[in-house]
Amino acid sequence: MLSEKLQSKVDLYKMIYFHLKNKMKWKISDSRILVAIASLYVINNRSLDLSRFMHLSHYIKNNVDICSTLRSQHRFTVASMLDVRFNNPESKFHECLEIYKKMIRKGFARGEFTYLAAIIMLSNTIEKDIYDHIIDRSLEIYRGMSQKHFFLTSKSDYPLAVLLASRNESNENVLHNIEEIYERLNKTGFSKGNDLQSLSHILSLEKYTDTNLLIDRSIQLYQALDKFDFNPSPMHYSSIGMLALLKDGISELNTIQIMMNQLSLETQFKWNKEMNFMIAVNLLMSTKLDNAYMIETGIYSLMDAIIKAQQTAMLAVVSSSSISAAIQGSDSSPSY
Repeated sequence: MLSEKLQSKVDLYKMIYFHLKNKMKWKISDSRILVAIASLYVINNRSLDLSRFMHLSHYIKNNVDICSTLRSQHRFTVASMLDVRFNNPESKFHECLEIYKKMIRKGFARGEFTYLAAIIMLSNTIEKDIYDHIIDRSLEIYRGMSQKHFFLTSKSDYPLAVLLASRNESNENVLHNIEEIYERLNKTGFSKGNDLQSLSHILSLEKYTDTNLLIDRSIQLYQALDKFDFNPSPMHYSSIGMLALLKDGISELNTIQIMMNQLSLETQFKWNKEMNFMIAVNLLMSTKLDNAYMIETGIYSLMDAIIKAQQTAMLAVVSSSSISAAIQGSDSSPSY
């Protein structure tokens, strides 16, 4: 049985998801976007005012360039991140745009993850005159990641690079710690890839726990999940990293299973066991950690998966159209 606090979070998550689903079913192409948005509200302990959220989303669309990614469905994720953080999200959005422009000028690529990184910077930085310093540090950390793992590092790592830049230690030490965690976990059975890199980033954000202990906890959790009749895949690495921040994350697996069972009773969630696991971990961690930004790191992996799926679908359409055009062109060619 769940605690009253945790049960209320499960109920709130479902309620927000279904409100969004009813209102936005024709506005988005991937329901996982709604999963991410509902999670953001619950882990930040904010209720959803649907009319305010839709107004903010519309406001964002109308205040960016015509070619901006925020004219697409990605504006809804950005709107939710602003809405859960600020009481004046419209004015904060313009501050976010200024940070975004600074980041682009200094070398960050355009796109949704740069917007998310800008919001994180806006949330965590009090003095505006240090934005340039944080941007420079973040970019140096990101480029350091890319030098070690060129094919793994992508724009989805921007938000975590900004969070890592807040560490009160040199970039060299930050990057060394990330790489040490990555290599040691890989040697114990974790698969190489962007998911393992994200896990190493999450563990590197923890300032008060010994790195060796975090690595040991991650290994134990991975093994425990395997025995728990839940075959952990790379997409769950970020969730494992979150649980490793707890002194005894393994003891919470039964609680996570109860939440997963409740979610699976709903038709919309029934066939997505992996997603239910990620959501259950996020909801649990929101009752254990005060830092909601740390919990949000697991959602970035979800956003990355959504964007990659959309890109794959677009490529498939373009490729199919090109092949069809080529065939039609061949059929209409004159014979000699």
